[in-house]
Amino acid sequence: MKKKTVIDAIQLKQTSQIPYHLDFTPPVREMLKKHYGVEDVDAAVGSYILWLSWHPSLDFQGKRLANNLIQDEFGVVWNNLPENRGYVERHPLDKPDLSGYEFPDSYALGRFDGLKERIASHQDFFLLAWVGDLFERAQFLRGLTGLLTDLLLNPQFVHDLLDNILEFLLGNLT
Repeated sequence: MKKKTVIDAIQLKQTSQIPYHLDFTPPVREMLKKHYGVEDVDAAVGSYILWLSWHPSLDFQGKRLANNLIQDEFGVVWNNLPENRGYVERHPLDKPDLSGYEFPDSYALGRFDGLKERIASHQDFFLLAWVGDLFERAQFLRGLTGLLTDLLLNPQFVHDLLDNILEFLLGNLT
């Protein structure tokens, strides 16, 4: 019924309720698990939409460094905050040059661990797949000032950077 309600709303049909999805930061999600005594927060709060993405240990949690820093699979170093991934401490591309930089593998083992089981246990939900970010990822890699400057001074670099990020994202779709 949830899936049908979302589809009806997308098609601008009258629905008995407005379908919704609530997203929570990791600490809030953990608090809700304890509050409801469940692992499935989406079902507990009545979400209609199941937000799917790759396994978080490959990006969000990343490789732990000193001083509460985390390095994601793209090499971006984050100052980790408990409520989210924090803010970028170090951009791996300090100049407009991709030589020597290696993009992560879209097909890395474990990237989609548990996804089939999660889908199977949420048959009634409308599925929304998130495969990543394009401009934001370029900004994380290069820094906003660097990226915006490169749009003017190094447009081929920006083109190549976005192409490589897109190739990674498209790999997540297959």
